[in-house]
Amino acid sequence: MAIRSEQLNGYPRLLMEAGLKPVQGARFQPTGFPDLGAAVYDAPDENDAPTQTVLVESAQSVANRLESVCWDDATSSPHSTVAGMPYVSVTLWDSGDTTNSLLEAHRLNSPYIMNDDSFAQRFRSDAGLPGGGGSAGSRRRRRQASEEAEAETETDNEQVGIFNRATLARAVFKYDPGSILHGVFLEKLDGRARLQRCLSGFIPSTAPSTPPRASPLTSTWTWPKSGLTAWGRMLSGS
Repeated sequence: MAIRSEQLNGYPRLLMEAGLKPVQGARFQPTGFPDLGAAVYDAPDENDAPTQTVLVESAQSVANRLESVCWDDATSSPHSTVAGMPYVSVTLWDSGDTTNSLLEAHRLNSPYIMNDDSFAQRFRSDAGLPGGGGSAGSRRRRRQASEEAEAETETDNEQVGIFNRATLARAVFKYDPGSILHGVFLEKLDGRARLQRCLSGFIPSTAPSTPPRASPLTSTWTWPKSGLTAWGRMLSGS
C-alpha cells in the first residue's frame, strides 16, 4: 500500500521492518569482530523467549551500504538520483587524486577536509563554533604563538563557550547532507560538535531451535533452513 508523505506529518520517526533471505542457498557472512568472532546473542522472540541471534549487518555497516549506493564508481560522481546534492570534494596535493565527504569514513570530519585551514575556519564560522577556528595544524601554531605573546582579547562567544546544535546542523546540511543522515563527530573543531544518525539500520538473523554452525576456515555461518529468519530494520528520525 502506497503511503503519501503528508501522512507522516507529526510523527517524530519512521520504523520499517522487512523479512530477508539469502539470494542463493542459506549462507551469509555475519558481522565479525577481532578476537571475538561473530556477534551472537540472545534476543527475545514474540513470546519473550530467548532466541539465539547473530548480527549480520551492524548500524555502521548499513550506513556504509546506504552511502555506497549514492556514488557511481563508473563515473566517479554521485548517482543521478542524488545529483546536485552538496558534498565536499578535495584534491590530494599534486597527485591529481580526489576524495570527498561521501567516500571518507568520517565524512566531513575527514583529515583531508578539516585539516584545510581555510575550509575549517569557514565551516566554524557557519556553524557558530566557539574557539579560534581552523584545523589541528593551525591550532598548534596558535598555541605556539601564545607562548611568545599575550593572546588577543577573545570574543564573548569564545569566553563562555556558546554552542548551538541547531546552527551546527544547518552548517553541516549546507556542505554535506549525508553527514546529517548518517551522523558526524567534528572533534577536530570541537569535542561537543557531534550529530547522531538520523537514518540507521541493522540486520540480525535468528535460529530458534538449532544453534548456528561456523566454518573454521571462512567463518561463514550456516543456519538450518527451518530456522532461518533474517530481519532488516531501519530507523529514521530523532
